[in-house]
Formats: sequence, structure tokens, C-alpha cells
Amino acid sequence: LPIFTAYGVVYNASLSYYLLLIPVILPFIAIPAAIGVLITMLLMRFFPAKKTYQVMTFLGLIFGAGLVMFFRFLKPEVLLGKDVPDDVIVQFVEGLKVPDYPLLPSTWAAKSIINGANGMIDSSITYIFYLLLIALLFFVLAVLSAKKIYHTGWASAHESFKTSKRRREPIFYIVIERFLKRLFPVQKSLFMKDIKLFFRDTAQWSQLFMLGALVVVYIFNIRNLPLDSIFLKDFTSVLNHGLAGVVLSAIAVRFVFTAVSLEGKYFWTIYSSPIDFKKFLWEKFWMYFIPLLILAEILVIVSNLFLDADSYIMTISVISIFLITAGLVGMGIGMGTIYPVFKYENIAEVAMSTGGILYMIMSFIFIGVIVVLESRPVYVHFYKRFLFYNIGGIEVYICYALIFLLSLAATFIPMAIGNKALREMEI
Repeated sequence: LPIFTAYGVVYNASLSYYLLLIPVILPFIAIPAAIGVLITMLLMRFFPAKKTYQVMTFLGLIFGAGLVMFFRFLKPEVLLGKDVPDDVIVQFVEGLKVPDYPLLPSTWAAKSIINGANGMIDSSITYIFYLLLIALLFFVLAVLSAKKIYHTGWASAHESFKTSKRRREPIFYIVIERFLKRLFPVQKSLFMKDIKLFFRDTAQWSQLFMLGALVVVYIFNIRNLPLDSIFLKDFTSVLNHGLAGVVLSAIAVRFVFTAVSLEGKYFWTIYSSPIDFKKFLWEKFWMYFIPLLILAEILVIVSNLFLDADSYIMTISVISIFLITAGLVGMGIGMGTIYPVFKYENIAEVAMSTGGILYMIMSFIFIGVIVVLESRPVYVHFYKRFLFYNIGGIEVYICYALIFLLSLAATFIPMAIGNKALREMEI
């Protein structure tokens, strides 16, 4: 109402325009409400309740990921500043325009409001009649459908069905199992358990789509940075793997830190089984290290290609992000074992616990120290490249050694402490 009222004030609409707003808005809101009720009843009637929740969660995350990419690709930063040209504003608004279809209720509502503001009351009433007719139609359909299927759907949603027929193993699991066939049986079983546990939880694997959208937005942002000089591009390339590390730490606190807590109330089966806790933790390490490393290398390599980074910057970025990923995963598994949360309603709560916040702080410190240690070798490289003079000495190799040792410490020490905490844990 405030938007339409403001529209009427700007265009000096008469009193009849304001009187038409209520009969336009009410049926326009009633139409999607009736459609939503109808779809909900159909889903509840013909699909299992758990499957319906999974499908809707999946579609919701895809929609959210699409919105993130849509608004980022509009480049809203062009509107920043005091002297923004009118054609830039017009182009941005044109990008927000939704396609106009004459048979959609949104088109009828828009034309009714526009005609009412221009004093064309008869035409406005015609579109209001269309809206009322469609709203009444969907309302009647919802009521008739409720009489037929609501009770049956409600009853089926509260029933549990058991079947003796064994479900066929998905092809994805068969391929993974063959890929892991050379591992020891215990390690193979742990890998398959974690993979199945991850993909059976829609709240877990569906977030991969949002993650993919964020990766696309990250690369898009790097691609559109206003960098005109070679020095700025190389300097940004150096900072890039540090920023990629920050992105990885945010992902790791959600997936890696919660890996042990994901066992939930059934962790006692792992604790009481004849499984070496050290192998248990390292299995989880490799479970998350490999996909995160692939993601990190894609972020760094693609970003550096857009920035035209030289071979030295590319090499140090690839090696650094490898070490950063190993350190983040090692800290995530280790600290997740030291600060486990086995009782939770949503696994996302674990990432917001005290241990999760402490992990994020330690991750930022770790990444910051790595970037600081790299500053001297990179400075020597820039000095040699742009001023044609080598000022490097033994301190460059000391920085390399410290980066390597720090990464090893960040990887192995938390894992060792986590192993000790697991042995001393009381279930």
C-alpha cells in the first residue's frame, strides 16, 4: 500500500484511484495464496512428507543461489558515487524489468493501477473483474480439492510405511565404492558411511548449490575489478589466495568442523567399535580435504588467469592454497573433536558454537600469518620484476620454511590433540 500510495501522490491521482487499490490488491494476494494451498495439499497427498521437505529445500536453495547470482550480475556497484549518468541508472532498472505477459494476474493488477491513476476507471474495473474471477476460481479449486484429498494427505503424512523390499544401491555409491576398493575394509566402510550420511541429509548436500553460486560470484568479482596496471593485478593475485583461504574457512566451519558432531547421538557406535580413533579422524580429514582442495585450486587458478598473474605468483598461490587448505581441514577436524556437539536440532548450530567461533578466529590468524610470511618473498619478486634488481637473501628461504612448518603444525597438532581428546572422551 505505501508504494501504490506514493505512486498516486507522484502522478496526482484522484480519489477513485485510492478506492481501487483495495479491490486490486486483495484478489492479487489471494491468487498465490490459493495456489500455494493447492500445491501443498497435492504434495502432501501424493508424496511422502520427508521427500516433500527434501524437494522443497532443494528447490528453495536453487532459487536462493539463482537470486544471488542474478543480483550480482546486475553490477549494483555502478550506482555508487555522486555522478552516476542517467543512462547507467536506466540500464540498471531495465535489467530488473520482469517480462510482461498479458494473461498474468500481475499484468492485470499493474494495468488496473496505471489506468486508475490516469483516470481510466472503466478499463481499471475490467482488470479488477479479471482478478476477482481468477481469485474465485482458485479459491473454489482449493476448497474442492481439500474436500477430496486433504484428510487422506494429512493421514498419510502422519503414517510410517515399512517395506521388506530392498532398495537398489544408487549408481553414484557403486562408483565411489569401486573407487575406494583398494582401501582397507574399515577405512572403506567409514568413507562410505560418511558419504551416505552427507548425501542423505538434504540440508547438507543441497547447500552445495549455494556454495557453487558463491564461487561464481567470487570469480565474477575478481574478473570485474578495475585494475589497470600490472602491479595492481599482481598485488591482487597475492592477496587472492588469502581471500580464498577466508572463503574456505567459512566453508570449513560449516562442513569440516561439524564432521565429528555429525555422528550425533549414534557416536557411541563408533566409540565402542574396534576402530582406531587416529584412523577415524584421518578418514574424515581426507573426506573433506580432497573436495576443498579442488575448490580452492579452482578459485585461485581461475582468478589468477583473469588477473594475468605471472608464473611465480601462480606457483606460490597454488602451493600456498594447498598448505592453507591442509591446515584449515586439520584444524577443523581436530577442533571439532575437541569441542563436539552431539545433541543438536540442526547441524548448522554446531558451527555457531563456542568451538566454531574459536575455530574461525584461529583460521583467520593462520591465514593472516601465512600471507604476512609471504610478503617478503613477494616483495623481492616485485622488486626484481619492476626495478630489475635482486634484493633477496636467505630470509626468503626462511619465510618459505616457516610457511611450510606452520602449515604442518596447523595440520598435525590439532589432529593429535583431537585424537587424545577422543580417547579421553566420556560417552
